[in-house]
Amino acid sequence: MVLQHMLWTKKANTKIAELYYHTKASVKSSKQGIKISAGGFVQFDTYFNIFLAEKWKQYTRIKEVVVRVIIDGVGTLALMGSRDRKEKSILLKEKTFCGKQEISFFVPLSNISYFYLTVKAEQETLLESGTIESARIEKNKKAVKMALVICTYNRPKEVIKNIQQIKSWNKKEKELLFDQIYIIDNGRNLKQKEIEGEQVILISNKNTGGSGGFSRGMWEAMKQEELTHVVLMDDDVLVKSETFYRTKAVLSFIKSEYQENFLGGAMFRRDTPYILHAAGEDWADGWIANPYKFTDIRKLEQVLTIAKPVETKQAYAGWWYCCIPKSHIVKNGYPMPFFLHCDDVEYALRSGKPPIYFNGIAVWHEEFENKRGSILEYYNVRNRLITNAIYKDQNRLLDAIYILCERFYATVFRYRYKDFTLSVKAVQDFLKGPKWLQQVDAEQLHQTLQRYGYQMKEVEELPEKEKQRKSVKRQVITIGRYCFPAFGRKVIRIGAPISAYTGKKKLLLVDPKIKKGFEVKKSWRETFQCIRQFEQIFWKLILQYKKSEQLWRKERK
Repeated sequence: MVLQHMLWTKKANTKIAELYYHTKASVKSSKQGIKISAGGFVQFDTYFNIFLAEKWKQYTRIKEVVVRVIIDGVGTLALMGSRDRKEKSILLKEKTFCGKQEISFFVPLSNISYFYLTVKAEQETLLESGTIESARIEKNKKAVKMALVICTYNRPKEVIKNIQQIKSWNKKEKELLFDQIYIIDNGRNLKQKEIEGEQVILISNKNTGGSGGFSRGMWEAMKQEELTHVVLMDDDVLVKSETFYRTKAVLSFIKSEYQENFLGGAMFRRDTPYILHAAGEDWADGWIANPYKFTDIRKLEQVLTIAKPVETKQAYAGWWYCCIPKSHIVKNGYPMPFFLHCDDVEYALRSGKPPIYFNGIAVWHEEFENKRGSILEYYNVRNRLITNAIYKDQNRLLDAIYILCERFYATVFRYRYKDFTLSVKAVQDFLKGPKWLQQVDAEQLHQTLQRYGYQMKEVEELPEKEKQRKSVKRQVITIGRYCFPAFGRKVIRIGAPISAYTGKKKLLLVDPKIKKGFEVKKSWRETFQCIRQFEQIFWKLILQYKKSEQLWRKERK
């Protein structure tokens, strides 16, 4: 079975191309392959084309592989690698070629950390294809039957584009990538003729948020008796067929001790496609630790750095792309009805096992910095409190108080007074316990919450780029400066740090991507209202927290 295909991009000789190969030569990419100019040298020591042998040894039963390349030209094909990630790569094997031919390397994985190919072209050379295949283990291959679940809300163009691509990929493969694809339409505005087809089912659903939509898809998928895994994926991501292929390849040979672990997908930024947002995150009791955020993944040392997984007690995989074993669903049930935020965290923590990541299993997603609408404040606070109440070992009340104080600071000093009202409501609803959450109409609650916060409108003004300045000193200055009179008006990003607000009376907060935003204004009257709200909910939280926390821990299943 092919474990990994060699990949390249049509955008040759660009920064994006460095995700696939490194070269100083003139390179042209096409469907026929990658054409290297005479005298050129190309090496595939990149995120998508390196083979991390140590990961395959750790998580799968693969012990040896065969590297196959079809190449046409004159030059030398070399296999480079290292026995340790910390050591420089050395020449392992090489072969010269003249004319069109298939070249193979047999590679035992017993004493190797990683390897990759290089091509030195003496004359113009066309590299038509390359694969890394399992050797002598096909009889131990596991049967893998995957279902894909996409939850969508008012993004018809993105969903239709992704589904058309996936259907075409499914047809090309000898073995189906997905036996069934479920599109859960929370917006109820997709048409069956645009979506449905072979292996694709469209399901109109109430707007129960991401958690509700994904849960519905998982429930539908579980009706398949031969199902082994469910893949959850966002509706608006960019994804390659290789992501699905490598997912299936890993699952086909995974060791028994890891067969209940989630298989996560890395997330790259769409605005800068070579910048990583996440490849495994740690919940860290409500404060997300993301060691690989803003990592430029074009360099080999960075590829090797992120190969080390985030293996903490509270590691989780984001649902932009996450593969979940059927056995986990049977054993642990369905996700919490969180609507938005922390649903992926809670469900991963419930498994008690860290997710697994392999290079090349990835998607591209829009950046998150400016997606901070008012309604997210409610779900962010409520669901963090619930998750910590269930899974945090100690100091749960202190952590809840800290969350409340942190949100007071983050909203009031940004003049987002309505958002703090949503934070207070979130605490109130958390204290009501799990029975309230089970019985509440999620769609109706969401509509009610939308009326609480600031309403996004189209804007003509766009913010200038500002530097991210975060330090304890600046936070103290910001608090002190708040007490003095404010003047003037400023246009900033929604995700700008609090220091950007200092000294200004009015601010227009803008999401530059969609050119929408809203205006906020400093108000002492609303500040004192927030202080009174804080005092009331603070004491209520202290007096009622223990009882509510016990209910959440007791009835979480």
